[in-house]
Amino acid sequence: ASDVYKRQVYNSKDYDSANNFYDGLTRVNQQFKIRVEDPQWVEIPNAKNAKDYIDGIKSDINPAVCKMIVVILFMEIKPQIKNFLDTQGGIPSQFVRTSKLRNANPSVMANIIKQMNAKLKCDLYRLNLPSFKHTMIVGFDVVSNGREKLIGCSATYTPDLTQCASKIYRQKVPSVPE
Repeated sequence: ASDVYKRQVYNSKDYDSANNFYDGLTRVNQQFKIRVEDPQWVEIPNAKNAKDYIDGIKSDINPAVCKMIVVILFMEIKPQIKNFLDTQGGIPSQFVRTSKLRNANPSVMANIIKQMNAKLKCDLYRLNLPSFKHTMIVGFDVVSNGREKLIGCSATYTPDLTQCASKIYRQKVPSVPE
């Protein structure tokens, strides 16, 4: 089991949405055996813009001890907050719109918890493959794109074959003299 969720940031008027989100995660968590801990609740009083959220995050959250921030938004201000969290905080984040939470069924909550787990680089599934214990699986693919070839490479790097690194290389196709 992994710890998914540590800080929940929301506007004071979205208190009910924040609670519904947490309740929905705890209901779905048993399906994936992911422990959903009680978060630190960070209520931003009367937030009107991204700066209000960022100021609240700066004042209440220590990036050194925070695994993830969930930001519940009623308006579309994600890019500014996401930019702050990525560049200055270095904290993985999950953004959820209040409109999505109004009629959130278990499959919506399951998709959100899967996204959060992936952002924390945790495994969702593991296969027991005894003959592959000390193996790295490597895959390549080449696609022609006009005068360029795209070469994709992906390789597993964990013993359970659940995490992989991927890279795309571009190769110009040399022109043939006439």
